[in-house]
Amino acid sequence: MEDKKHDSEDNEISFDFSKIRNFFKGNLLSGKTAKIIMTILLILIPVILTIYIRTLPQYLPATEIWAENSVYNYYRNIIAQQVNNQYPNLPQAQRDILINQQFEQFKAANKADLDASIKQTSDYFKTGFRYTENGKEWT
Repeated sequence: MEDKKHDSEDNEISFDFSKIRNFFKGNLLSGKTAKIIMTILLILIPVILTIYIRTLPQYLPATEIWAENSVYNYYRNIIAQQVNNQYPNLPQAQRDILINQQFEQFKAANKADLDASIKQTSDYFKTGFRYTENGKEWT
């Protein structure tokens, strides 16, 4: 019993923030090297951000999400119409549960076809953001 109590008291964690404080005060580096490092950092930050922002349209990751939502909504609506025609008097809450169950079964059975449809739809969305000027394709 005493060992468990003693172990919990020994597990204290302590941090030494003096180096972090000294870094921000400027005491860690000498004046000239600190100015050089800060200058390099201030130049690198916008360069890295610019490269990231300029290359982002090449991939257009949002189109993947749009395509997935479009394809899933299309098939979910087809399943919803079938369920509504088959069970017209079923309460909406139970109908939604049935639609979700059937859609999950459909997704599991047709995974490859859904992935191909999503890829094709995403490519279609990406073409809307591309244009050709002077023989070059731009995004």
